[in-house]
Amino acid sequence: MLPTKIRSDIFRRPVRVLGNILFGTVLLFITASAWSDPLSGPSLTADKPGQYVVYRDTRAETLRYIGILLVAENHYLVRSYVPSTGGELRLHVKVAVEGGIPKIDSLAVQMGDRNSGLINSLSVDLLNIVAQRSRFSDGLFPDPVELSDPRLEGGYTLEHSYRFWIPLFQLFSSVRSDNPGRGLFLVHAGELRAPGDPLFFEFRGIPDRKPGPSFVISAKQGGAVQ
Repeated sequence: MLPTKIRSDIFRRPVRVLGNILFGTVLLFITASAWSDPLSGPSLTADKPGQYVVYRDTRAETLRYIGILLVAENHYLVRSYVPSTGGELRLHVKVAVEGGIPKIDSLAVQMGDRNSGLINSLSVDLLNIVAQRSRFSDGLFPDPVELSDPRLEGGYTLEHSYRFWIPLFQLFSSVRSDNPGRGLFLVHAGELRAPGDPLFFEFRGIPDRKPGPSFVISAKQGGAVQ
């Protein structure tokens, strides 16, 4: 299916945020706890508590994973994890929408370092994701939806990609067009099987690929491993 392309200044509606942050990209695998068939169900884009997404964040030099779990309507648990240090931060955030503009209604640190810069960045990410998803209707699905988001003040454009079978925000990828290697990449999504499900709360990322043994095919031996 060809994606629905959208490019318009209507996507520049203001977002009430706590600071400025570069918003990025998304890759993906779906766990068994998600759906057995993405075409089943009465409403694939209907959010419900327990659904979550986890993003690989390569916007900075240090790799980070950011997870977002829907706890209740407009209540989210945002989790940040850095594999290189084991550093983890969890925030409980309530989002309110006033005049079509999302804002932080309340925020509490559940665990981790009270780093104001990181707390600010995670809050802005959540607000941006919520705002971006509100800018088109479900009627464009099931085709992929692609949004171009010009950032005139920064002189660059963000390219956001959505898929109907992804929970919560349907966000598949979001990349800066002039540097697509940096951003947020969806790597994990599903629904909690029980409170404290390790598939979300203990997710430690995806190991880097390592080269395996090389194989040499021998006409006499029929193949050997070196």
